[in-house]
Amino acid sequence: MKINLSWRIFFAIWICFIIGCAQKPVQTQSKSYFPLTVIHVNDTHSHLDPISLKIKLDGKKYYVKSGGYARIYSYVEKIRKERKNVFFLHAGDMVQGTIYFTLCHGKADIDVLNSLSLDAAVLGNHEFDKGPKFLLHNILFKAKFPILSANVKSNLFKNIFYPFIIKKFKKEKVAIVGLTTPSTKVISSPGPDVKFENTLKIARNVVSYLKSSGINKIIFLTHLGFKRDLELAKKVEDIDVIVGGHSHTLLGQWDILGKHDLPPYPVLIYNDKKPVLIATSWEWGKVVGDLDLVFDSKGVLLPASWKNSKCIMLISSEIKFKTKSGEKVLVKGTDYKMLIQKLAKSNVIVMPEDQKIKAIINKYSKIVEKQRQKVVATITQNLWHVRLPGDTVEGQKLKQGSLLAPLVAKAFLLKARQNGGADLALENAGAVRKSLKKGKVSLADIYEVLPFGNTLCVLQITGKKLKIALENAVRRSLLEKKNTGSFPYLAGARLIWSNNKELMGIEVFENGAWESLKEDKVYRVVTNSYLASGGDFYKEFKGAVKEDLGFLCADVFLEFLRGSNF
Repeated sequence: MKINLSWRIFFAIWICFIIGCAQKPVQTQSKSYFPLTVIHVNDTHSHLDPISLKIKLDGKKYYVKSGGYARIYSYVEKIRKERKNVFFLHAGDMVQGTIYFTLCHGKADIDVLNSLSLDAAVLGNHEFDKGPKFLLHNILFKAKFPILSANVKSNLFKNIFYPFIIKKFKKEKVAIVGLTTPSTKVISSPGPDVKFENTLKIARNVVSYLKSSGINKIIFLTHLGFKRDLELAKKVEDIDVIVGGHSHTLLGQWDILGKHDLPPYPVLIYNDKKPVLIATSWEWGKVVGDLDLVFDSKGVLLPASWKNSKCIMLISSEIKFKTKSGEKVLVKGTDYKMLIQKLAKSNVIVMPEDQKIKAIINKYSKIVEKQRQKVVATITQNLWHVRLPGDTVEGQKLKQGSLLAPLVAKAFLLKARQNGGADLALENAGAVRKSLKKGKVSLADIYEVLPFGNTLCVLQITGKKLKIALENAVRRSLLEKKNTGSFPYLAGARLIWSNNKELMGIEVFENGAWESLKEDKVYRVVTNSYLASGGDFYKEFKGAVKEDLGFLCADVFLEFLRGSNF
């Protein structure tokens, strides 16, 4: 097999990038076994702080703060003290998705990431969102950890990031290979000079080269999405582990989150009778992957050696529940102790924050809070928001409904069309929380209009299912008044009404004209990530093929507002 000379150069350089602090392989019954732990996150999207989550245990709802880099780092350091040979990996999309990135332009992200003792990260599509020069100067030049991708090619990035690295634990060598989704070309902004090569072809070439160089333990760190990871595991021999990102896939038993029948963590398949493990850890640091592995002397995973692997949720010690009056109060005393024990059985663990990492984040959170009060736009008319057509605000009845929500939907549509395309946009009434009055608009105002931290998500759905979803939403909200937050505001499409508020039809703006929704056509619909997951009773969206674009809805609307005249 021919290998480009650059692979040999990279290998010569990065074979020297080693960790020599690990222990000797475990000796058991005269056989040499090699234990390895891989802690991993993916798609953190600039979520430096903990995330608020609602969990349910024994029929009761609890409110927790999960993740955040300070808490994740505490867990990684704990595991490094307890186990031999530990990796900490990030499977891409480190940036883009919170106000930290919007205001600090990657500096907050990279300063925190540099303090986490990461062993490697892979380039995700969102690392390219602000173009290749931004990536080069704001991330790659400043990163103090290896950033990988074997299939991204550009003279601009020559010798800046690498296809793979070799880590050495005494006599044992482990390769970590990076792959980035080729769809980056159309869903981000890499520019014309950055090429994304075929992932399967590149993977086979790299594995062949590594095997011929005596490396028999190979981990792929990918940002391809769960389905592509499965394909990679099935079609490329001699991969041992795939740690992936991009699709925001949750693995394991998470009934506590109301998510049932998920694939196991990790997923196991066999390629040429050898086990291959696929692992990924959802999004935003809400959970962390913990792969606990053992290899034999030939570099093959020992059968069931991964049985103690788990996907875990790291939470703060403050756990709340709602009283009958609706007030959130802390769980205390014996109830708290019993709850902690039960949560641990569901892989939910109380973990303190590392104060060093917390201090770095606090430095930027103060900057962000100050910036929130800055004026970001000026509007010349009131953009009132109501949930339903006919509702009243400030003594004014709005027959057509919200003036603001359709503009939010329009902002979604324009952004999606710049990043892979969409036919129409949908924003639910309940996702927009306040009106914007004419005059100066602050950054804080934008984040109060869209406060939930949702991201843009494009789903592919047939016209028939979309019609059912919209009809059901209109029935629940407008007619039955049961779920007014689900009322749909659209861009690139419109609802046709009768005089007595009956939905007569749905039209989509196509080819320069309004056309009736086609039930057999597959439409690309951009909406917020909450609705895309089936929230607000949009159950028809649950099974749809979807892609989270990673852009924070508030940031998308801010960009739109700055470029418009109202």
